[in-house]
Amino acid sequence: MYAISNGVAVWTYTNSTSSAIIGSPAILPDGSVVFGAEDGYLYCLWGASPPQAEAPWPMFQQSLDHNGQQPPVAFTNGATYSGAPFFFNGAYNGSSFNFSMTGTPGSSNWNVYASTNLANTNWTQVATNLVMNSVTGNNSFIDSNVGSASNKFYVVSRSNSTSQTIGFYKQTIAPGTNLVADQLYQVDDNILNVEFNPGATMHPMNTLYPLFAISNAWGSAQYQTRIYKWNGSGFTGATNTGPSFPDFLVNADITLLPGYSFLMYNTNSTHSFTNTFVGLIRGEQIFHVGPETNDSPSTNYLSASAPVAGYITNVTEYAPHNGDTIKLWNTTSNAYVAYPYSGNSWTGGTPQLAVGQGFVLITTNSETWTNSWQ
Repeated sequence: MYAISNGVAVWTYTNSTSSAIIGSPAILPDGSVVFGAEDGYLYCLWGASPPQAEAPWPMFQQSLDHNGQQPPVAFTNGATYSGAPFFFNGAYNGSSFNFSMTGTPGSSNWNVYASTNLANTNWTQVATNLVMNSVTGNNSFIDSNVGSASNKFYVVSRSNSTSQTIGFYKQTIAPGTNLVADQLYQVDDNILNVEFNPGATMHPMNTLYPLFAISNAWGSAQYQTRIYKWNGSGFTGATNTGPSFPDFLVNADITLLPGYSFLMYNTNSTHSFTNTFVGLIRGEQIFHVGPETNDSPSTNYLSASAPVAGYITNVTEYAPHNGDTIKLWNTTSNAYVAYPYSGNSWTGGTPQLAVGQGFVLITTNSETWTNSWQ
């Protein structure tokens, strides 16, 4: 168990029985951390101080009540906590998109809004007056009119309480090399798989096996497609060996997270295929890159942390430094296009990114920035 602050380990804890710590930790109001291990015991590391009252609760899904619901869209003094429903799966089949949600049992008057552009402030209301089941707190939503959309996103909202955003986007994978990004993150479809199949192997979320192979409700990949992820000095790769559905068995725990890009190699020399990713929007991503090592620039495979298109400085909030170079992959010429930054300006114009497009940042600087989306 590690505590990380600004990318640096503050403390570590090793289980005395050497049993793996596999459960997500829970943070208590006094700051203590509770977690389980494979030895069957529940552990508690006592906290030194409580979390700040109005800071986003430092847990997965940021729920002060530990119930998986979302806080209001903005914290304001005196605001009443009113969590929106939490999405626990989502699926796209080419013609429809659906998701399930859970919230306060019996809560009502929830509305669903949709948009085909995350940057659009005017979202369309597509469902009204949803009521959470009085016993389980569950409900579901389906949009049967998404066949022509290349991407679409949804929120559930009422008053000042808004859920996280869930949705999908499609991208064309041309023959040969493509530099792409999974700009969404999974909810617990992988965990549900293990619950319903007790003998199943647990894989971390946003890794190849749950992303592509478990239900194919998330990513898609053509047979023999290869994926390569930069590890800082070279590439770690895996190949889709499933002829009927994606199946990455070797290196299946390669993690594809929002904010980072990877190479997807289409081995079919004549035909493109469409890849689809499904998941939630991450509200914030902190980037740490560089500095140079052994007098060599650092190479970083990155992307915007949300599926939005535009100038690289707008959609990633990256601020270039003199000496930086951005490289974008051109699938037509099968080569990188370089955009050096010198004299406080770009050579070749400011790089622009499409939804799901990755980029390479080569820099001699040590840079940190935050990419946020609300």
